[in-house]
Amino acid sequence: MVKRTAWILAGTIGVLVTTAGGLVIALKGFAPPQGASAVVKAIPETWTVPEATTPQLPSPDDRASGEASTLGQGFPETAPFSVHESGSLTITGDGRRFGEETYELSVGSDGTYLTSSGVFELRVLVVSVRASFTQSLTEDAAFRPTAYTLHLDAPLGFGRDVQEEIAADGAVVTRGEDGAGTRINPDHTLVLGTFSTYALIPFVFEARQREGIASFEVLTVFGPPGQRQPDDSAGRSSDELTVERLGDATILVDARELTVERYRIRNGTGDSLLFARDDEFLGFLGGDESHTLFVYRSDYFPKGFQVLR
Repeated sequence: MVKRTAWILAGTIGVLVTTAGGLVIALKGFAPPQGASAVVKAIPETWTVPEATTPQLPSPDDRASGEASTLGQGFPETAPFSVHESGSLTITGDGRRFGEETYELSVGSDGTYLTSSGVFELRVLVVSVRASFTQSLTEDAAFRPTAYTLHLDAPLGFGRDVQEEIAADGAVVTRGEDGAGTRINPDHTLVLGTFSTYALIPFVFEARQREGIASFEVLTVFGPPGQRQPDDSAGRSSDELTVERLGDATILVDARELTVERYRIRNGTGDSLLFARDDEFLGFLGGDESHTLFVYRSDYFPKGFQVLR
């Protein structure tokens, strides 16, 4: 258990979102972070509209003009819309809070920009270990990753600074490191760091999906033993991930029923669910019958939410 918990600390950025089941098992002894409470936002009234009359989002064909591009069904090379979101996340395992994160996300014709900061706090034996981080991710207007940075401030030698640039041909260059590095397919790659990067999935899904399903190669900065690429001294990890649109779900928030969108996230570690509304990330649910990992938008839902159907 100590070995697994230490590995989780070392691989917090990236592993959190790709190994949800194993993470929860590892965090049986976490301590809630002591941070500022999120500023609560009003839930949009349109989210409470009965499912039968829920307004439909513009289809990819509506968003695009001309013939369908090769990236997805009707999605253009540059996004003709502009979105700016900010949010606060609470991260829980088996019902207990162990992490917090705030983020800002901009998506538009000039590209995608995500910045975030947060903290994780774990209890290793009788000692509480606190890890704070800042993160940024940049993509072009077609959601191809171009840059990623991370500063992880953690004790026990687990701190890390990462600055990566991704060239148009997919070459991943880490500043200050020699060697060939990693090469990806930018048209089919997700860069996953902390849970705020999941806020990009509804947008990238629309750009890549075919018949309600999109598959990706996932690039993470950290990876568990056995998943790192043999020729990658930087310790990056790649994995295959599939996103499937399942249709609407109903969640319960303070006696109010809200209609949201539901996606299945599937990779080698199992299935998880992502919840969104109007392309805005609302929550993530992973784990199994014994252990659960639940991430939710605490600025909308200070006490979380319950999935009804």
